[in-house]
Amino acid sequence: MIGEFIYGAHVAFQAVTRPFRQRRAIAALGALSDAKDALRWAKFRGNTRAQAAAEVAVFKARTEQLRAELALNTFASHPRAR
Repeated sequence: MIGEFIYGAHVAFQAVTRPFRQRRAIAALGALSDAKDALRWAKFRGNTRAQAAAEVAVFKARTEQLRAELALNTFASHPRAR
């Protein structure tokens, strides 16, 4: 009984916060795209120091994008079978 109530509250909370998590995922995709563009430009210019910095930025942006997608796909978006 209490477990059902807690699960219902969790599902409701996830439904309310989903738009915020979607915005985070979209922003993370934009940041990843910008980081990849910076890496391409650094490679085009042949600037090795900028390439190294851009590779770190791509890694961080990809990590943030994956975290945002993981937050978006929580188990509450797939209700358990009864």
